Amino acid sequence: MMNIQNTWTSLSVLQHIQIAVFALVIGGTSCFAQQISNEGRSPQVAGQLNPKSPADFGDFDEFVERVLTEWKVPGVAIAVIDNDRILLSKGYGFRDLEQRLPVTSKTLFPIASITKPFTATAAAILLDDRKLEWDDRVRDHLQTFRLYDENAAAQLTIRDCLAHRTGLSMAGLRWYGVNGWPEANITPDFAYRTLRYLEPTASARTTYQYSNSGYLIIGRLIEELSGESWEDFVNRRLFNPLKMDRTNCSVKETQEDADHAKPYDLQDGTAVRRPFFPSEVVAPVGGINSNVEEMTQFLKFCVGQGNLEGKQIVTKSAMKDLLTPEVVMPEFDSFKATTGFQGIGWQLFLIRGEKWARHTGSFPGFTAVAGFCPKRKCAYVVLTNLAYRPTAELMESNIRSRLLGRKPVDEFEMYYQLEQSSNESYEEARQQRRPTQIQNTNPTHPLIDYVGQYTNPAYGDFEISLNGDALQWSHHGFQGPLRHYHYDVFDMEGDRLTNGIVDDDIRRELVTFHAGSSGRFDSLSLPRFPIPKDVVFSRCQADDGAEDSR
Repeated sequence: MMNIQNTWTSLSVLQHIQIAVFALVIGGTSCFAQQISNEGRSPQVAGQLNPKSPADFGDFDEFVERVLTEWKVPGVAIAVIDNDRILLSKGYGFRDLEQRLPVTSKTLFPIASITKPFTATAAAILLDDRKLEWDDRVRDHLQTFRLYDENAAAQLTIRDCLAHRTGLSMAGLRWYGVNGWPEANITPDFAYRTLRYLEPTASARTTYQYSNSGYLIIGRLIEELSGESWEDFVNRRLFNPLKMDRTNCSVKETQEDADHAKPYDLQDGTAVRRPFFPSEVVAPVGGINSNVEEMTQFLKFCVGQGNLEGKQIVTKSAMKDLLTPEVVMPEFDSFKATTGFQGIGWQLFLIRGEKWARHTGSFPGFTAVAGFCPKRKCAYVVLTNLAYRPTAELMESNIRSRLLGRKPVDEFEMYYQLEQSSNESYEEARQQRRPTQIQNTNPTHPLIDYVGQYTNPAYGDFEISLNGDALQWSHHGFQGPLRHYHYDVFDMEGDRLTNGIVDDDIRRELVTFHAGSSGRFDSLSLPRFPIPKDVVFSRCQADDGAEDSR
């Protein structure tokens, strides 16, 4: 059996913070709010508090304004359900900073990985239709399904995929580019077919590893069993009966809507516009765009165990399956405060003996979180248009504290410290993966010899070019200079503003060039953490004569 990688170290900075914060909060730490008014900071749009609710949201607006001001968040939309009634549904700040357009309760945001509970619910509908069972093997329905590990492909079940037990880790940069749209060959079919080339980072069915791959597989399975696209099936069987009329699975459609949020990243303390993420490529993983008004329909449906306004859309038994713990989330052991479980589509936790379900979402330019407690008949959703900061979770904690009847306390400093320590730990881990630099060395070949197009069947093309007297790298539209490190090893550099999440997926790793017996470079390799060994890109045959052209 292969060595199982530490799940905690395989997560992104934002995932570290999301887990840390949630573990601390539900482990007994109260949440925060402080009555600090920021008059004139931003518009507040449509939505009234329900005076009959026992939850106290009287100073909640002041709290949100403080979050937006101190954490430089352009805008946020929030909805809260308490005792099965909508307590709050409104927007704060701006959906478009440049045009000063306000966020409303109808503003469309990408919900990113909160799409996963929708995909799980779509599978539950097929369970009701008697077209699948949770423990069916994927290959029972997808005969051509293949993975790098043939034994894993033969045994992997639908339940395994939805509970993040595939043995595959995150591999985000396989399917998008800097301009916000995939390259011509990066299609949903490409993303699915090339799973066979991804080496596992754990043995399948043995441990929890958060990964998008399982939901990509289930999306394809839903299409096979339903005879229609994942988008059409979800629209017909979920969006329509839930009256989620503007919710969609298209970035293009969202951008054409008059009321949609623009994506932002923080650059030197200022929110800066960035391109939209091409979520269509991995629609079952994170392709849904919605607003808080319509998300409350989905959350009321979840709280109602598949029933909305007297109509049973999914059976209670199937909805119960979604909230059954499947595997322990081991990273919570680091906090010794609580235990988290992965269900089918939802992450599950106990608070005061009551089961809560929640899921976060994160795309370049957006973060989000949604959760609910069936016993209390309460729920919440927070959608923001700022990347890479735990602001959605910060507001989630405050909301949940109020729903539990706790008086929120100020925990802003805790979040700042968590963000800082997670970033520092992340950088420290990156440095530990690097060999000690050997000083006073030179490349073994003229720089022109390194130039060429290299490819990997799972990750696509990696191009090396010469820009003046310096090498340049390019991968799925991301680009940056290559600085000499030692011998035939070069250091990737990239502009976070231009390359977006390049720091999270490539993380300025070292590129090593490999020469064959002929003396020419026929491949390069670089770490793709948490994959246990470097990923190798082979020189394309079309570049065979590149070195001879000197």
